[in-house]
Amino acid sequence: MNTVLYSWRSDLLVATGDLVGAWRLLGELRNEPAVADGEARVRLLLAESCVAVTAGGWAIAIPILVEALTVATRHHLAYLAALTHLHTANVQMHLGLMREAEASMAAGLSGVLAGGSVYDQACARLLHSKLAARLYHEVGYMEERNKCALEFRQFELNHPCQAYQLSMKNF
Repeated sequence: MNTVLYSWRSDLLVATGDLVGAWRLLGELRNEPAVADGEARVRLLLAESCVAVTAGGWAIAIPILVEALTVATRHHLAYLAALTHLHTANVQMHLGLMREAEASMAAGLSGVLAGGSVYDQACARLLHSKLAARLYHEVGYMEERNKCALEFRQFELNHPCQAYQLSMKNF
């Protein structure tokens, strides 16, 4: 079974809004021996967490991400562990767990910025900005919060993206 093909098909189903189809496809892939452990397993779990988040199941994503982090750590997959930390930070932030989100962000940010793709680095920086703006808001630093929001808005105007809403939910 070609796990990469399944992953691409799952991404396509999510992008077209067929979350049930994506979840079903990932469920089939989960039972394949090729993704029983290691890198393929972590990538599958990250894809499952993205489907859960896109469907609004923020709390459902947490145990999936814990399993992904466990597998990544057991197999010394540092980059995937860092990426998992950032996905976890995003979910925690949306659940209102700001201290936990900050800790997860700190655990994963440098790994993704040091060795990630341009896309992953951009998502990491965006998540860092969102987290900083929320923290500034919570402690009453409105000027700093507004500065973060302005920088993000300027970036968005200079680099528009049609898939913006989907990517922001997932990361």
